[in-house]
Amino acid sequence: MPKALGRVALVAGGLLLGLAVGELLARAFGPTFQVVFRDSIQASDNPVLVYGLRPGAADRDDRISSDGLRDREHDRVKPAGVVRIAAIGDSITFGNGVRRDASWPKHIETLLAERSVADGARFEVLNFGIPGYNVEQVVERLRSQALAFDPDFVIYGYALNDPQSSSVEADALRTLQDAYRGSTEAGLAHWLAHSRLFLLSRQVAFERAKPELIRARPPRDPAFEAEKSGARARYFREIHTEGESAARFRRGLDALAAVTAERRLPVLVVIFPLFGDEEGGPESLADVHELVRAEATQRGFAVLDLLPVYTTAKRVFGKDLGVDFMHPNPLGHRVAANALVAWMCREKWLPEGSVDCNRASADPADGAISEAIGRASANGPPTR
Repeated sequence: MPKALGRVALVAGGLLLGLAVGELLARAFGPTFQVVFRDSIQASDNPVLVYGLRPGAADRDDRISSDGLRDREHDRVKPAGVVRIAAIGDSITFGNGVRRDASWPKHIETLLAERSVADGARFEVLNFGIPGYNVEQVVERLRSQALAFDPDFVIYGYALNDPQSSSVEADALRTLQDAYRGSTEAGLAHWLAHSRLFLLSRQVAFERAKPELIRARPPRDPAFEAEKSGARARYFREIHTEGESAARFRRGLDALAAVTAERRLPVLVVIFPLFGDEEGGPESLADVHELVRAEATQRGFAVLDLLPVYTTAKRVFGKDLGVDFMHPNPLGHRVAANALVAWMCREKWLPEGSVDCNRASADPADGAISEAIGRASANGPPTR
């Protein structure tokens, strides 16, 4: 019997030693546990943000940067001779449906590089867009993350669903977190949740179950539900004029004014229309555009409304500018970028002598876009 007990003790001791070594290795070299959605969205410790982009996640042929940007790596300390522009917003700024370099922030960077003069300033346009963010999250992303990169001014890509509270990404992540916590916070699992080795082993099992969970409980976006039901005009008008969403819209703009006033940062709010709204008619949301313009101007922001620009561009090119009713396609992003550069040149937002605003783009497509923007401005110049 003593020999048997000795063998049991030896096996138990070896097992405990193995687990201890495994725990030490997991803590030293293992990744931090995070429930993720679509491999690119992870929870944030910031209660306002709720979630963010997962550093290193695959982004087509690129990767999300180590700072969680859909961008290349950037030093937080701004290099000498560089003008930095912080592009903030939701999935339109992020560039849903297009490659990273085709998004409007990165295309602005390309256009400015083409027009930069020798020995002039260099331009970096950092893309802080996150799919699903509302106006308050957009401003918190600027305050808590973008300001650390010392931008010279801010461009807010305003989407007409920015006042809403929910998003597919936040709802899906909460579903996954609730499912995970439901199994780890009960009984013995509550104590094991302090073990990195246990969390990593659970992560492997949970990642395998995640696709089934997502399919079983698909999140719904209220803006897309309104589009499907034919009630989009009413929905987008209501979230800007009624209830908590309208209050959120104004709170977000107030917060943006406060955050940027501390740094004396100029802000340009660029309003993206819904696709299909370019033709006008009884369902047009031109009144909502005007409301956003008025509220932004009241707080001291410059404004560029892309509705007249997109209306003219669609007529000139005879092509749709969106991948769906909300998100621009590559041509739509390109039109927005050209309009923004033209606006910055006209309003003298770029350092004097740094850019030759009359220099033609290397790509003929941009020349055609510039012509379309010129026609739109002649019919009714975008406001500042």
